[in-house]
Amino acid sequence: MSFICSSWDVLTLFQIRAFDPTVTPDKKPATDLMSFSQLGLGNVNGKKMITDNLNHNFKVLVNVVTLKESIKRMGDEGKKISYLKVDIEGSELDAIQEWIDSGILDKIDQIGIEFHTGEIFLKENKIAEKLYGLLESLKTLHTLGFKIISNTLNNCVGKSQDIEKRFYTFFDIVLFKQKTSNEN
Repeated sequence: MSFICSSWDVLTLFQIRAFDPTVTPDKKPATDLMSFSQLGLGNVNGKKMITDNLNHNFKVLVNVVTLKESIKRMGDEGKKISYLKVDIEGSELDAIQEWIDSGILDKIDQIGIEFHTGEIFLKENKIAEKLYGLLESLKTLHTLGFKIISNTLNNCVGKSQDIEKRFYTFFDIVLFKQKTSNEN
């Protein structure tokens, strides 16, 4: 999320809401169309342990809210979201199901999301369970009209988070919601 904070002045055509409990912006947003909250996004409202990539991957306790609650707090309920960019440091594995269950995705057209499936985010004995849940959530997103239109491996992390150093464990996907015939 820090790339958004350092680029406030060039992003003046869109309404932007940024959340990151581990970053303190170095300057105020250039316009009222942008805001920053030192909150994390997750699958619960309250406190959650997360992995802080800016702090040598230490676990830190931070304040988190659900996507639905963050939209409510920003006064954006009922508004269409053209593009949701999410990098929530492993919390996406649980948060996606919460988004589906809450119905918040009805107003979202596209989602760009970074997945964190490396050993610092998954306990060895929970890897299969978490990845199965992720696949089930992606299947549900597909039934809601979301189609994967792009996927990219994170070459910055590479294979370093895989126990055997064989697989890339961080990757980005972009999902685009196809409109149904009723929505046209």
